[in-house]
Amino acid sequence: MNEWNLLAEKLRPIIGDDAILVGRDTEPYAADRWGRSGVPPLVLLPGSREDVGTIAKQLYEAGLPFVARGRGTGMTGGALPMGRAAVISFERMNRILEVRPDAFEMTVEPGALLSEVQAAAKAVG
Repeated sequence: MNEWNLLAEKLRPIIGDDAILVGRDTEPYAADRWGRSGVPPLVLLPGSREDVGTIAKQLYEAGLPFVARGRGTGMTGGALPMGRAAVISFERMNRILEVRPDAFEMTVEPGALLSEVQAAAKAVG
């Protein structure tokens, strides 16, 4: 069993089977809008800040590289796993948590789409 599979097995009981992609399931995370590509050996889909911390810690301790990926449109600085890095995809962490129109601030999770952020801002003027 290789280091990526070992890590996946270690994380499975913590973040769940559906939050770990391997093999052909990782291919959608291999390219961006501009045609560059690099197939990741592992894709991790955290659902919370705690999951992100656990994943990052496990990758660090295993000495394995990773790239963070927002929601995956690849339109604004698409993150690609060049050099055999895992992908931590934030597509499940896509909520707008707070809108503060008086301060011109918004707190969003990293998978929130720009169009959703813009719509939330427009909704409050």
